[in-house]
Amino acid sequence: SWFFWFIIVKESSFIAEEQAWASVRDIVTQCFKRHHVKPSQASEDFISCIGILTENTQALLEDHPDQWDNMKKGAFLMESYSYSQQVSHMVNASELKWPVEEDGVTTPVLLSDLIRYGEKHARYDKEFPSNYVRLLRNSYKHFKDLPEHIK
Repeated sequence: SWFFWFIIVKESSFIAEEQAWASVRDIVTQCFKRHHVKPSQASEDFISCIGILTENTQALLEDHPDQWDNMKKGAFLMESYSYSQQVSHMVNASELKWPVEEDGVTTPVLLSDLIRYGEKHARYDKEFPSNYVRLLRNSYKHFKDLPEHIK
């Protein structure tokens, strides 16, 4: 009979946990709705697996950008900037900023070197975050030509 109670408590705990995770999934979904944003299929897939640990969870999350290797990240950067006008507008409207040192003003040395090298081919205005992404894209595209200390 203690075993019977143990099973009931364990099952009740599982049900309560599942209800809690369902609430988390609902909160995330409501955030999208409240801000009138249609989540992408990848976002919907991610939301659907919040709190659900199955064999498929790892497979779903492996294609998340945090898990991409450098080749896949570079390919995405190259492809996304083929729509440069739309991407530039979206990047400039985002919260992305050019990196600075802890003082909030100074450009990191390596980035300064990259800008100096890149400006042989294009101009980069630090007022526009899209110029930072463009610098990264162009640096990736011409990586083999970069000075060794930048690589």
